[in-house]
Amino acid sequence: FSGEHSYEKYCTDLATAGVFKWIVELNQKTRQYWSKDNQLLYIENVVMPL
Repeated sequence: FSGEHSYEKYCTDLATAGVFKWIVELNQKTRQYWSKDNQLLYIENVVMPL
């Protein structure tokens, strides 16, 4: 995401891919993507700003 696309495009692309919500776990430094039927689709590591 980080500057390559607008926030709106990011959200649209995620919705098109079946993502209903995402959760950022700051302590674990991960982002979780969830489907509408509450299935975990993907977990990625996030880079924390300096």
